[in-house]
Amino acid sequence: MITNYIMEHTKFFRNFMSNWKQTGSIAPSSKFLAEKMLKDIDFENARIIIEMGTGTGSITKHILNRMHSKCVLITFETNKDFYDFAKNSLKDNRLMIVNDSVLNLKKHLQGIKVDYIVSGIPLAHLNSFDKNYLLKEVKNSLNDSGSFIQFQYSVESYKKLKTLFPSVKINFSLLGIPPAFIYTCKN
Repeated sequence: MITNYIMEHTKFFRNFMSNWKQTGSIAPSSKFLAEKMLKDIDFENARIIIEMGTGTGSITKHILNRMHSKCVLITFETNKDFYDFAKNSLKDNRLMIVNDSVLNLKKHLQGIKVDYIVSGIPLAHLNSFDKNYLLKEVKNSLNDSGSFIQFQYSVESYKKLKTLFPSVKINFSLLGIPPAFIYTCKN
């Protein structure tokens, strides 16, 4: 357990040092952040959940622990190092890890609507075109009662999210490195 913890944090730190814009954080998401992000998910009725930015799987593990047997989790990770780590350490037949950009979400979903999209993608580091495109694809991929749950280290994205979603709620997770804002957006 301690060895996995050290390996996960070391891998995250190395990736942050080599490409901080893509990694977005110096450490994996804390269990406190994961708990706050997932508290409004109806795991009993969810059938398809998307996670954008798998990283080393810290939030992925919490989602899998709560999902029922009929739910599918599709995660997207562009960083090959994180993708390989998650593929080797997360073994679950309800999980599909995709080594592709979430900008290709539409291609992978092929018109299927999802219940929840959970994201740790550093939106502040995306160029304006990619951010707008991604957020519109997220909105279009959710079913009518779906939610988009995004954590960020600033409130920079709040105004943009308010233009797309009728309901945007902000929460805060103090316990984590660094502390994070959590947006819960509903159609």
